[in-house]
Amino acid sequence: MRTWTLAALLGTVALVLVAWLAFDGRREEHAAVAPPASAEAHESVALDPVRMPEDAPTESPSQEPDAASTSASTTLEAPLVAPSQSRTLLYGFVRPPRGQEQHSGELYASVTDRWGERTVVSVASDGAYSVPDLAAGRWWISAGGSGGRASAVIDLDGSASERRLDLELVPEPRVLIKVVDTAGAPLHEFGLFAVATLEPLGDWCDELRGSWTNPIGVGSFQDSAFASPKPEPPCIGYVRLDVEPPLFVSLLLAQRVLATQRIEPGQSEVTFVVERDDPRLAPTSLVARFVDARTREPLAGMRVMVDCASIATSATTDATGTMRVKRCSPGWIALHAHSANHENGEVRARAEAGVENDLGEIALDEGRVIAGRVADDTGNGAEVLIRYDLIDPASGSSLRTGGHYSTRASSEGVFRISGLSRAVYRVSVDTRDTPWALVARTLDARTRSFDDVRLELVRGTALVLRASDNRWREVRFAIFDADGERLLASRLWTSAPQKLLLAPGTYRFEVSVGSEQSTSRTLLIDREPVELALP
Repeated sequence: MRTWTLAALLGTVALVLVAWLAFDGRREEHAAVAPPASAEAHESVALDPVRMPEDAPTESPSQEPDAASTSASTTLEAPLVAPSQSRTLLYGFVRPPRGQEQHSGELYASVTDRWGERTVVSVASDGAYSVPDLAAGRWWISAGGSGGRASAVIDLDGSASERRLDLELVPEPRVLIKVVDTAGAPLHEFGLFAVATLEPLGDWCDELRGSWTNPIGVGSFQDSAFASPKPEPPCIGYVRLDVEPPLFVSLLLAQRVLATQRIEPGQSEVTFVVERDDPRLAPTSLVARFVDARTREPLAGMRVMVDCASIATSATTDATGTMRVKRCSPGWIALHAHSANHENGEVRARAEAGVENDLGEIALDEGRVIAGRVADDTGNGAEVLIRYDLIDPASGSSLRTGGHYSTRASSEGVFRISGLSRAVYRVSVDTRDTPWALVARTLDARTRSFDDVRLELVRGTALVLRASDNRWREVRFAIFDADGERLLASRLWTSAPQKLLLAPGTYRFEVSVGSEQSTSRTLLIDREPVELALP
């Protein structure tokens, strides 16, 4: 009995050894094709809801991506498959652009599923990345860095435990921006920058709000001070383009357009000639005088916030109630007064470049109040962030410039916003990273205050927006509820699916592409997710 047991044990050990050797040989063969990603590339974290560069996929490759690199314009044309319990490890390398031996800077990679859920993963210095436990279905893959961008769309059916996908970065088209004076000397001390658009701009670029490095038009500006490698003067930076020329590049001082040139296919730089004594380059300033609306007495010692197109500053009124701002950026500005006994006197005006903009006398009355409670679907108060925007009564669009104002409800959901002007406001709940649907109320505070506003949070159903073609960069959309309340106005930020949460009901969805007239359609949202291809 003991002899049989020993023989059986030896046989078992032999079988295990043979199996291990065969498995190890397969691993070695596999590793020769795809070196394993480093340990740091195996961690994944949730991606914050910020815009990351993506590229629109176009057509299917001729070979399987498991064994070949996939460029930035690759789509694997396979039908959507039903979710499965099987999980797949996606791994590979983000390759530097063709002809470049190694990466020159930090890399990123992200994956987005059919329902707009995005995960960003770390990428090692050699470009190795991996994403574990991907469910069966369609996935949008994006990678990028200082060397360029790449993206792909893949379909997983759950039949393989591993899937290799290499991405080769494609250098993004860019246009170097050079600025000289009439003598040919570099002109760099005025804080100029450039934007790219498909149509020529007029005198102003209202799309600029906040930082000028944000995506504007069909590109984004990179200042030479932060570029790597740093371009030499007279180059002030470059515009990273989302599309290939032809297009138009405009030189701006904040929202003020100084000049526009057409960029032709193959053109990689543009030179603007600007007179050094151009009056539009002189300091832009503001002056206004604040008085009490009833007594006409000057409001001295009052702090006034000045929200400009690209910067924010403040000033204090003097004994005559006069506020002066010696320097501000040209474009739309909003004044927001801070007074314990008066409305904030929010005034919106366009400041012309190079002149003192006199806004005249601003009379402040007693402030309005908007107060109430936010409750969840169980009736409990919700401690959420509440945003309030000044609204144009005619168009329903926000009158903010680069920023917005908000307050936080208490743990019981109670909020109070005081010192408001006699104006129309849209009050909304910040529902990002929550299960709650978009909720907003437009309140006309021109005639009265509101002290019992009820904002009810409802668990939302996913509305997933995705690009239907390469025009997604020009897509703008707005969503209105059954009462005509505008819940959101935005643009498509990427070619991958983007998720919004809406309460069950009927909505009006308006969409436009570039300068085309907007079209409207009706959306019925129930309990099942809805996918909508734009435009």
